[in-house]
Amino acid sequence: MRPVPVCLHVFIAMLVFVVPAAANTDAADVSLVPGGGIIWGPDSGQKPGRTIGGILEFRVADPWAVEFRVHRTYRVAGGGSGFSITHGEGNLTWLLAPKARISPYLTAGAGIASDEFGWNGGPGLRLRIIDRVSLRIDGRNLSYRTHVEIAPGQVALRFRHATELFGGVSLSLGRSRAAPRGK
Repeated sequence: MRPVPVCLHVFIAMLVFVVPAAANTDAADVSLVPGGGIIWGPDSGQKPGRTIGGILEFRVADPWAVEFRVHRTYRVAGGGSGFSITHGEGNLTWLLAPKARISPYLTAGAGIASDEFGWNGGPGLRLRIIDRVSLRIDGRNLSYRTHVEIAPGQVALRFRHATELFGGVSLSLGRSRAAPRGK
């Protein structure tokens, strides 16, 4: 199966579950999370790389959020072979203490990484500074399919794994629809 149809199926499945949840709550909040971090590539001898990107988060119902993530990863200059990954995913995030000032969370999702299917998952921590601003940090395993030389002159499509540490500032943009009017 080609990666685009797989990702399309994952996206449609997320919508099927997320849209009804969003319709049943007044808590749908939209946040933008610009940030960056470091990534350790698939080769253990490689120096860590840098990543820059962002997250668009829709809090559909406490404790659930749907996130769309886009990141550009590149290796820091210096010895060894390099890697470069552009990845975009749709994630489902479970906030373990959504109303607390410090909230741990778990996130997982799937998408495209360097033109092939990829998935990710890991834990994170959100620290609310004020009502609309939070700091967040998460560690994720990014797994993606890529062409790998398995023998001289032979290339095969295999899964590779990278560990990413991402930090950002979550800026709440407000509700995604008008809040109910009081009397």
